[in-house]
Amino acid sequence: MKKITALIISAILIFAMAMPAFAADQEIVKAEAFFYYPKAGDKVEYKDVQVGNDDEYSARIESIYYMDKDHNAVHVKNGDEYTEGIMYRMRILFTANSGYHISGGCEFWVNEEKQIGSVGTNLAEISFRVAKDGSIDPSTGQLFEKYNSGSESGGEDEPELNFFQRIAAFFSGLVERIRVFFASLFPKV
Repeated sequence: MKKITALIISAILIFAMAMPAFAADQEIVKAEAFFYYPKAGDKVEYKDVQVGNDDEYSARIESIYYMDKDHNAVHVKNGDEYTEGIMYRMRILFTANSGYHISGGCEFWVNEEKQIGSVGTNLAEISFRVAKDGSIDPSTGQLFEKYNSGSESGGEDEPELNFFQRIAAFFSGLVERIRVFFASLFPKV
């Protein structure tokens, strides 16, 4: 009985001594990343991306993949080219700087859009379909207005979608958001 009591007291003391180290860190509750969407033919780059507050955290493209016709994830390597028509999924890893830590309920924003949860620890996943003019938002079927291939203007010559194309784009985006949400609940190890 004395051994168990000694172990419990030791564990409490170790935890109490570790608390000041965690308490000194400032909590990050919102993390933002910004990058330009690719267009068909651009090279894949695993690199750091611009963040909202570089004093507190950094962000890096962690992985890029797409689903093949058999629904298998195909990981894209650094230096490969983006292919027109493919729906890519990009995971961005956020890392807290010294003196900060990312809270468990942190909101992750990529290109001014809130992401549905975190895929695993400190990862945000976004989706885009690559076209020769830039990347297309799967929820709207339109070219991204900002952050598209280095252009701030978006595409003025975008074709207008008919009613059925808008419905298809809406449901495609809805299914994608549901998939990302459930992927965040059960991250792959």
